[in-house]
Amino acid sequence: MPAALRLDGELTIPQAAAVRERLLAVLDTAPDGLLLDLGEVEAFDSAGLQLLLATRHSLAERGLALTLTACSRPVADALRVYGLQALLPAPGDAQPAPAEAPVDPEAAT
Repeated sequence: MPAALRLDGELTIPQAAAVRERLLAVLDTAPDGLLLDLGEVEAFDSAGLQLLLATRHSLAERGLALTLTACSRPVADALRVYGLQALLPAPGDAQPAPAEAPVDPEAAT
């Protein structure tokens, strides 16, 4: 079973070092991946994105996954602004249709 961690408050530059330590501690005990709840994060900036991407990378190197189980509006907005929804999908995000799936205009009539 994946390890689970809930982060809240601010995930910004001033808190990055402390959050990084929490993530590292959990990664050491995450033999099956990580479920990360960001539903109560009130502020989120590029430092928060960097932590998420580094966490995802660390897990991927071990063949494991990072799953976001909840995202607050600031987190979801940042993922969207930086174009990271496919890499770090927030719960409820609609996945874009594959590029190879052609749309048949006659099928809609």
